[in-house]
Amino acid sequence: YISNTYLFNDNDPLSLIYNDVYIDSVSTIDSVFKQNFSNKLAFNYLKNSWTVDLFAQLDVKEYKQLVGLDTSYNNIYSGLELSKKGSDLNFSINGKYGVSGYRRGDVDINLDVEYLLNKDFNFIFNSSYLLNEADLRYTNYSANHFDWKKFDLKKQSILSSQFIINLKKYKSRFSIENKILKEYIYLDSNVLVSQNKGTNSISTFKFAKDYQLLNFHFRTAIFYQLTSDKILFPLPKLMGRQLIYYENYLFKKALKVQIGGNVSFKSAYYGYLYMPALNQFYTQRSQLMGNYPYFDIFINTKLKRAQIFFKYEHFNAGWNGYSYYTVAGYPRLDRSFKFGISWNMID
Repeated sequence: YISNTYLFNDNDPLSLIYNDVYIDSVSTIDSVFKQNFSNKLAFNYLKNSWTVDLFAQLDVKEYKQLVGLDTSYNNIYSGLELSKKGSDLNFSINGKYGVSGYRRGDVDINLDVEYLLNKDFNFIFNSSYLLNEADLRYTNYSANHFDWKKFDLKKQSILSSQFIINLKKYKSRFSIENKILKEYIYLDSNVLVSQNKGTNSISTFKFAKDYQLLNFHFRTAIFYQLTSDKILFPLPKLMGRQLIYYENYLFKKALKVQIGGNVSFKSAYYGYLYMPALNQFYTQRSQLMGNYPYFDIFINTKLKRAQIFFKYEHFNAGWNGYSYYTVAGYPRLDRSFKFGISWNMID
């Protein structure tokens, strides 16, 4: 059983972040209430290293907007889970299909394969396919600043696949991830629901490695991303992170100390804007972000069961202006000092 409510208040409905006011120009009070009571009946079969689950699932849902849609409905799914665990090969596949209800015809399939060549070398492959009906917030929504009826939206699909190579001996990890999206539903630059009729793709290449020189430790991670549509999927093409720290033991190895720093970087990209009245992101091409490094320095200590850390985050804030943003229109925090203590009651 899950129940949640999203509530939004604003005493300035005429703010420039809104395009329209439909109900009240003095104050905004909007809310969305969701409730789900889910029931699942499964038949489980085990033999040797194989496990098979056949299941049926019933979701009883309630959805209510303060001034808009107020409805109750059911979704019924049928599904299968199949898995095998071995000494060198782990395999699992699970999927479910919407038999009736609002989610009739929806598909959710996930595949996971891990092959251990030896103790230092393994492969991981993940793949998933989603075919989903548009969420109710996209098809029928009424509030103080937004009002739309989009009953012609088609199901959107996402096909994802990821291939990972782990080289434990060399402390290296390489991965390739690709997503193919069809009939993608999004909020455009006018904060209106739109559906892209084409096929789009997002590809991510990641390389990570840990290495050591005497008492100095290094961790490097590099991301390279490609997208077929920079407006729908505004992603930085290049991201990177470099961690460097010195580690040693003091006082007859009673105290472990790490002293180091971290730098992260994203290439220039437009990113999304955020609409708080909807709790949603939407596209924009007016504010460029990224192309800015973030520097942190830290000290970690461990004495028996106690761990103490000190961290000075973003200590380079303001050195080259104030153009650092987490999301378009939302500045990232300036420099800050943090510390913490962790005490393990059982060693």
